[in-house]
Amino acid sequence: MNLAFLCGIKYEDIIYFSGISTNALFSFDCRTHEIRFIKAFEKEAARWLNHRMALTCGDSIWFVPWEGKYLARFRIETSEIEYFELPVKGTYAYWEATTFGDEMLYLIPSGRETNSLIRINTETSEMEDLGNVLPEGGAAWCIGTYLENGKIHFISTDGEVCAIYDINTKRNEIIGTPHSGVYQSIVKCDDNYLLVPFRMNEARLKNYQQNTMKSFICKGTYVNGMCFGKKLSMFPYGANRAIAQIPAYGNDSAIIYKDLNLRNNLDEPLHMSAVSLTGMECWVSTSYGELLMVDDELNIKERYCLLLDDEEIEKLKNNPSVNNAMKDRFMNIASEGMGYLNLQTFIDVVSE
Repeated sequence: MNLAFLCGIKYEDIIYFSGISTNALFSFDCRTHEIRFIKAFEKEAARWLNHRMALTCGDSIWFVPWEGKYLARFRIETSEIEYFELPVKGTYAYWEATTFGDEMLYLIPSGRETNSLIRINTETSEMEDLGNVLPEGGAAWCIGTYLENGKIHFISTDGEVCAIYDINTKRNEIIGTPHSGVYQSIVKCDDNYLLVPFRMNEARLKNYQQNTMKSFICKGTYVNGMCFGKKLSMFPYGANRAIAQIPAYGNDSAIIYKDLNLRNNLDEPLHMSAVSLTGMECWVSTSYGELLMVDDELNIKERYCLLLDDEEIEKLKNNPSVNNAMKDRFMNIASEGMGYLNLQTFIDVVSE
């Protein structure tokens, strides 16, 4: 069975990830290349992208929902999962998460169907709703934050600060009125922030403290990115197949485009996401079920197809918390796969 994921994180030598179209948690051992089914996210249904990001805080990995309904805390030592129900006005929410360097986990609202800033004490699991922090109106989507002098600055889709929240006084300041924009996400590299464009031809590198900005003409559609080796990369979306890379520091250098020769399925949009940055390696996952380890020049050092073996598939099929429809799909995919008999066959093929 071929797996795919966008939400995952590397802890020691293991990558833990949430399946892209199921309510299941898996692991990939970077040393042995073994893939294991750990357990189901029992409170979630089997849907596309239950989770959009993962981060470590305390003794746990936290899975932040996209189309899912709960923030999930996975305790690594015990494999227990704890769920936190989040305040949402409708049926869909979109959250970021950050720790700001302490034991408190902050969930950053998007502004689409929730404006509430949530804080969780990772030691006691106490959750606190700090109230609405974004402009009302539903148009001021928050794509990220930065912390300065104990204040959280919320960045809207036009790249401007739309609100400021003081952590110490719990006071909030709305700046301007709700406005929409063309940026999908931000990527931090020291004091610089890359504004990743969505269906437009300009990326921006901005320093909010110094109020400076550089613009870069780009082509293609992008949704997120990473900072690696003092270089900033934007991951493609849809029919776009090339990663765009610009220097985080330097002159007005042109954007470099790198095609990683990924599986090509034009019937499905391509998504990519960085799993972890450690030293001089970066693990990148794709929605087509490939896991890549690249260097800061975006050269592929290792490449894997996430194939689940028969024993692990049986565990999925026999787990009552995994949706029945997904069990059937597991069986179908297992019979078709990608044409590779096993992981070693895949390694042999791509190394030739």
